Amino acid sequence: MAMTPPNGPTTGRAIGRRGFLAAIVALPLALSACSATKGGDAVDVSANAFPLSLTNSYGTTTVEAPPKRVVALSSADADASAALGLAPVGISGSASSPWFTDAMRDIDGAPPFLLNDKVAMPLDDIRNLDPDVILAVGGTITRADYDKLSEIAPVVLSESTDSGREWRQRSALIGKVLGRSDAAAELQAKTEGAVRDSVRDYAGLKGTTILFAAASSVDGADIQVYPEDSVVLGALKDFGLVPAPAMAKVKKEGRATGGQKSPVSYVWPHERADELSADILVASVSQDDMADLRVGGKIPALSTAKQPSLFYAAGIEDQALRSGSALGVAWAGRNIVPELAKAAYYEGQRSAGK
Repeated sequence: MAMTPPNGPTTGRAIGRRGFLAAIVALPLALSACSATKGGDAVDVSANAFPLSLTNSYGTTTVEAPPKRVVALSSADADASAALGLAPVGISGSASSPWFTDAMRDIDGAPPFLLNDKVAMPLDDIRNLDPDVILAVGGTITRADYDKLSEIAPVVLSESTDSGREWRQRSALIGKVLGRSDAAAELQAKTEGAVRDSVRDYAGLKGTTILFAAASSVDGADIQVYPEDSVVLGALKDFGLVPAPAMAKVKKEGRATGGQKSPVSYVWPHERADELSADILVASVSQDDMADLRVGGKIPALSTAKQPSLFYAAGIEDQALRSGSALGVAWAGRNIVPELAKAAYYEGQRSAGK
C-alpha cells in the first residue's frame, strides 16, 4: 500500500472482537467522551454542510452525506474516526494501537477489517467493504491509487500539500467529513487539556531543544532528520519542546526528501551525527534495531552523537509520535513525556558538569 508512514506488518483479515480487545495495553484517556458509547448518548451528526466539496492536490472530492461506512488508510484517519464515535469498517493494518483499541471499546459496530500493508493498494478488499468514504488524510497516496479508489468511494486527502500534517488540522477535517465538527472541536479541547496535564509536573521541559531523527543499525546508513513542520515535531512542540538551532544547518546542508517545497525529511551523513546538537535527540529506530541496540549498546549511525541526550523511540512509542492524531498525542503525553523529562534532566546535569 503506497501510504506513509508504515508502522509494521499485518495480514488482511477481520479481527475477532476478543482478540482485538484483549492483550493490548489500555490506558485511560479522557477522550472517550468524544466517542459514541454503548447504551449511552451518541455523537451528534449534522448533515447541514452536505453535500461537502473538498479540494486536494489531485482535484475535488464531493461527499454527498455524512458517511456511515468509512475505510481509514492511516493511523491518523482510524484514530480520528474512532475518537469521533464512528467505527471504521476497515483500517490500515499498521493503524491498530492501544489508543485506537481504547477508543473502539465504547463504539457500537463490528471490529474493523485489517487491510494488508505489505501489498499494493488492496483495492478488492476496500471495494468489498462497500465504504461511503475513504479517508487518506494522514498519509500519502499516488495519483493512480487516488483515481482507482475514487471509483469505489469519495477519497478524502489533506486539502493542500503543505497542510494537514498537524493533529488539530486532521481532526477538524475528518470531523467535517463525518458531519461531526462539534465532536472534533471537543476532541481538540480535551486533547489540549491532556497535553497540559502531561507536562504539569515537568516545568523544566519547556524550552528544551529537540531533534527527531530516524536511524538504522546498518553500517553506513545515513540519518533522516524531520523538519519543524513535520507531524512528529508538531507533537513534540505541543509538550513545550522547541526545534534545536541545529535544524537550520540540517535544512541548509542536508538532502531534502519528499519535495523541496515541503520536505518530509532531510538526509544527514552519519559521519556528522555529532553535529546534531540538541538537548534531546529522539532517535526513531525499528524494533529489530532496538534489539541490536540492547546487544551492541549503540546504533552505528549515531555512534558519535552525544549519548546522554539520546532517547530511542521504537514500536508503539514511535507510532504515537508519528501518528498525527489526537489519541496518539494524548498517549505520548502519558507515556513518553516522563521519559523525555528524564532525558532533559540528565542533559542538564551533564551540561552543568555534575
